[in-house]
Parts: sequence; C-alpha cells; structure tokens
Amino acid sequence: MIPRSRLLLGATFVALAAALACSDMVSPTRGTRYDWRLIVDYDSAGPRLDTLSFHWPRNRLPVRIWVEDSLELPSRVREGIALWKGALLYGEWDGVLVSDSATADVIVRLTQPPPQIPIRLAGRVLSCSGATDVDTVGTRFELAVPVRAYIFPTIPGAADLTQCLRTVAAHELGHTLGLFQHSSDSLDLMFSEPTARFLTERDVGTITNAYHFTADMFPVGP
Repeated sequence: MIPRSRLLLGATFVALAAALACSDMVSPTRGTRYDWRLIVDYDSAGPRLDTLSFHWPRNRLPVRIWVEDSLELPSRVREGIALWKGALLYGEWDGVLVSDSATADVIVRLTQPPPQIPIRLAGRVLSCSGATDVDTVGTRFELAVPVRAYIFPTIPGAADLTQCLRTVAAHELGHTLGLFQHSSDSLDLMFSEPTARFLTERDVGTITNAYHFTADMFPVGP
C-alpha cells in the first residue's frame, strides 16, 4: 500500500534584503535551472524513492486562488501571479483570485502552518515566513486540491513587512505552480530564504522547463 505523503515547503524572507507538458508547443531552450521535482518515498516490494513532476494542466487554467484578505495579502499574491505568468510566454499557466474558498484550487492564509506535516523545508524564521502543504492523496501520482499555502509575519510591524509579504507570496506561489524544491542559489526567488524582488534567469528557466516536462502528478479535487 502506498502511504499518503505530505510535504511542507517553506520560505523565510531575510529582513536585510533590498530587495504542460504541451505537445503542441515548441520546446523551450532549457538553459540554467535547478531541480523542481518532488521526491517521495513509497513502499512497493520494499522502501523506494520516486521523483515526480507536476504542473497545472490546461483544463485547470486559470488556477483559482483564494487569499485571506489581511495586510493587503491579495495584492501581494496578484503581484506574484503577474511574475509567474510573465515567465511562461506561451500561456502555460495563469491564475485568478476568487472570492469563495470552496471553489479554490489554491488557498493562501495569513497564519502559521499546521504542525502535523512530516517533511518540512524551511529557512530560519526572521521577519516573514511561508510554507506550502503538498498532499499526494492516496497515491504519489495525485495532488490534492486545494493546495494550501501559509504566509505569516514573524516580526509584526517590521519596516520591511510589505516587501517581505511580496517576496514570500511569490515564493510560495512558485511552490503551488509545481516547484517542489528550493534553489541552492541565494539570488533566486525560490531559494529557501529569498531576498529576490523578481524572478532570476534560473527561476524562469526552471519554471519553463517544468511546464514543458511530462507531468507524473495530476490534480485531484474540486
């Protein structure tokens, strides 16, 4: 039996920072990139590891995103949507904010994540942090929808809070797009302690590659 696997991907904003598989498309130049795929363990004739890729299929676009209306978080998420949408030149991904969380593919809350997730990737807690909960349902080939992301100020009232929320919202949104690992380069938005205001060439190369790579996981839910 394949166990239900859940992964929490987190990010911490550094306070001192200045800042489908689509067969009908031309495959992009791969360029520089980091690994984005989800690594899960499973038990089938003995413990094993699998490396899985996910991207939102065309028939699920635009991805419906519900955002808690606090600290101007919806505006920060809209900015993140614009960043990632702009990186994918063939319309491979799009997102839209919705008012009803019951219809959402992604839910973003301004709160600490739940404690029961067994695997957690996160940096040190500074002025603002985030996490994304990836639930592979009953098999490792399914992604439970809605995907849940959490963004929370760890130093309320910090001078850099607006930029903190902007950076972490864009970072967590990247996880909900299917970037299930962190970059090892501190300049990238998908670094575990991001300071970037914009996507780097490596971020763009990675998300482009991910959306032109055959997906192993598929969204399951409303």
